[in-house]
Amino acid sequence: MLLADMGADVLLVDRAGSSGLGLKRERWFDVMLRGKRSVTARPQVSGGQRAPLQLISRADALIEGFSTGVMEPRTGLGCRFTENKRLVYARMTGWGQEARWRRAQGMTSTNIGARRGACCTPFSRKGQAPVPPLNLVGDFGGGGMLLAFGVVCALHEGAASAAAR
Repeated sequence: MLLADMGADVLLVDRAGSSGLGLKRERWFDVMLRGKRSVTARPQVSGGQRAPLQLISRADALIEGFSTGVMEPRTGLGCRFTENKRLVYARMTGWGQEARWRRAQGMTSTNIGARRGACCTPFSRKGQAPVPPLNLVGDFGGGGMLLAFGVVCALHEGAASAAAR
């Protein structure tokens, strides 16, 4: 969303069909999808990787948000699959690729905030349980903002390196 707000052409490749979570997501009312175009794909189906690979071959960056170890086996795609040598591949895993909790289920802003002590004082009222931080700490401030900054830095470095050649 931040990159789209700054003028990037952002294309969301979404799963075809229901997520199975029981949540209906009306695109037109979802502020998190603001500024993004979307397509659906079924990369796990035989031959279904063709369309995402074609999109990736022309992309400047790919941001992936699955838990560690999910992208490659589930979709057949990953950071080593592409011929696009200038592609910036960014992973938003929450716990990283090697951390002790990398395969933990339920990685959410609230869980990260709780592990880091951010659910205590800033979001609580005296004598009451902490209020969930509503994605402000882990997902947006800690994760998404830094990921977007890293993508922009990598794109800038790629452009500067290409210009120096």
